[in-house]
Amino acid sequence: MIRIGSASFKTAKPKNLDDQLIAATGFGAAEAEKLLVGGPHLAAAALAPFLGEDGPDRAALAKAIVAGELSTDDIRALYGVDPVEVSE
Repeated sequence: MIRIGSASFKTAKPKNLDDQLIAATGFGAAEAEKLLVGGPHLAAAALAPFLGEDGPDRAALAKAIVAGELSTDDIRALYGVDPVEVSE
């Protein structure tokens, strides 16, 4: 479950998470931290597969991140990763 603003959404890790992420961003799940620090549009793309068809679209998710209604730490928790320093 993840909270976006005043709404809560069920989350589930899809079996094809890597395929979805690579198609949307060029990054796989192993590179989740790069997505989370890459800006709201990439963080939204990292979350979208967990929400499935019933969740908000990526543009709405990115807007929620910018507005402070959704934390990248909440998305990070879905991946089970700790924040790390990412180098280019």
